[in-house]
This record gives sequence, C-alpha cells and structure tokens, in this order.
Amino acid sequence: MIANRLLRCFLRTVYFLGGENLCTKLVQVYRSKAPHALEKLELHLSHTCNYQCTYCYVDKNTTSLTEDDWLTVIGHAKALGVKKIALLGGEPLLSASLWVILDKIKSLHMQPFIYTNGSLLAAEMIRRLKTYDPLLVVKYDANDALYKLHTQQSRFSLSHIEENIRACRHNGLRVITFTPLLKDNSADIAGIVSRSLALGTFPVFERYVAVASAEVNAMFELSDEAYALATEQAEAVIRDFLTKKGLPFIAASGGCACYKKALSVTASGEVLPCPFLPEKFSLGNVLTEDLNVIYKLFKIKQKQEYTPAARCLACTSFKQCDGGCKTHSYFKHGVLSGHCHPESFALHCGFALVDSYGDITSSIWQ
Repeated sequence: MIANRLLRCFLRTVYFLGGENLCTKLVQVYRSKAPHALEKLELHLSHTCNYQCTYCYVDKNTTSLTEDDWLTVIGHAKALGVKKIALLGGEPLLSASLWVILDKIKSLHMQPFIYTNGSLLAAEMIRRLKTYDPLLVVKYDANDALYKLHTQQSRFSLSHIEENIRACRHNGLRVITFTPLLKDNSADIAGIVSRSLALGTFPVFERYVAVASAEVNAMFELSDEAYALATEQAEAVIRDFLTKKGLPFIAASGGCACYKKALSVTASGEVLPCPFLPEKFSLGNVLTEDLNVIYKLFKIKQKQEYTPAARCLACTSFKQCDGGCKTHSYFKHGVLSGHCHPESFALHCGFALVDSYGDITSSIWQ
C-alpha cells in the first residue's frame, strides 16, 4: 500500500516535470505489478425477462447455455479461486436452472449474488432463497411513474417492489438497491438514498452506459456536470449514514471494475471483462474453450488494459477514480482509458460498489 502511494507520487512528479511521454514509459513499472486475482464470475443465465427496460444492454437475439454448461463453468471458476458468483439475466429468477445452479454454488461454498428486478420475490421465493443466503441486488428508482417508464411494464409498481424488499429484509435476506442514474431520476437522488435506507437496504448507483440507440442515449444520459452534482448529493447522504454507523464510505471502490477482479459470461457463453462492453472485447467462449484458458488471456489483457493513461496516474484523484469507467470511455471516445471524470468519481461503477458494500452489509444493519 505504501509502495503504491510512493509510486503514484513519483509518477505525478515525473509527469509535471518531464511531461506525458516520459511518464508513459514509467507506466510499465505499474503494469509489472501482480494483477488483481479473479474473485467473481457474473453469469447471465438467460435473456428471458418480464421487463423490457428501455436502456437494457443485454442482447436478446442469441441462444443461452444449458444447465450443464453453467454447472461446468461454476466448477471451473471454483478451481480458479473464484469466491463469488453473480446471477443476472434477463431476470435470473425466471431461469428454470436457478435452483440447481444455487445448489452447485452452495456445495462449493461460494457466495451467490442475484441481480433481480424484484417483482418475483413472493413469499415462497423468499423462503427458498433463504437456504442459500444470497445478496440480492434489486432494481430501484425515484418514483412509480419513472419506474414504469424505465421498465416498460405496467403490471408491477414501485410500491410492490418495496413490499417485496421489506419481506426479504424481514426474513433476514441482505438487499442492495441498484439504480442507474438518468436525466429524469437524478434530481431525486437524495430521496432515493433515503427511501432505500428506510427499507433496510443499501443504495448503489451507477452511471448510465450508452446503448446502441442514439435516441435512447439522448433521452437518459446525464452530462458530466449533472452527474457530478447527483453523485455529490448521494455521497453526502450515504457518508452521513455510514459515519453514524461507524463504517467507512467506500468511494475508492466506485472505480471501474473492468479488467480487475471479475469476468462476465453472457447467456451465449462469451466472456467479457465488463458486461456492458460489446462482444469484440470477448476473451473467448466457454462453449469452445476451457475457462482456465480464457483466464490466462484475461491476465495478459489485465496487465495491458488495467493501467490508465499516464495523466491518470499523475492525478491526485486516481485513488478514487481509478482511471474512470472504461466502457463509458470506449463508447464516448473509442478507447478504454484516459477519459475519467475526476469531478464525479465516487459512484460510476455499480458492480464494483455492490462488491464492496456487499461485504459489509451485515455490519450496516447490526
């Protein structure tokens, strides 16, 4: 830790005295460090969902892996030292293989995360889920009108989701609420935080990531300035809450998770360093390659892609920002790094924040 700080201090000095070219050469020193170990695998069990969220990033036009395929992938992940398995979709609670997969995760003593829209968390579902002690990450929003607009469905209201969350908490299940920050809900971010905390959950936000439709992006994407203001408001409420609990505010873990401690497997088997990146960034497919082989390529790419641009290493905000969201940078500027947002670093990667705050959820609600 001390060595890392000294290295960053040295690079900042070199950057300001010798310019970016010299500093870029010294970045190789940073790249030579041991990369992050793989801790989590994100499995998109299927494309099936009872919602039609306008800004969904999932490609619904491909086939899904079989149950046996998923069990094999989980077994290989365990052999690689993976500790956490995140189940996503679509809606993972609709997967016919859900309980078999959870049995496998439990038998290997791994920690399950379930990213869900929360609509299906009825009493029997909750009763069965308790057996596996998952961390539930439930989609949340500012109000009922926006919730229905964003999810493109009218059957389930936000109050229905809140009732399900209360039932989960009453039965001892840990819950984190997960909200993309958009143009139309960011003004009420302090309210979202307060309501989430009142439900006995912990709120996590992420920056909106561009989708294929320019029209949708124009509808939802915040400007850098609006995003900075929204995250400052969220941080103030969250920091105050955690301070009263005697717990740390984990801003640094809001940094980009891409090419770090997790890999994401799409429903068709492609393995990506971030679920939001297009398949051109695939490291391989678990249907045709062993996960161990894919992981070896990941470690090579990790050393190449993890290190941000030289000016990022020279920045005093690097500890928190960690170079910014690589996917956001790619969609906006065509490159994976070098375009961070130091004025709005705290909350831009929901996946990284879920991992960090998920580890202390028990302490939060003691």
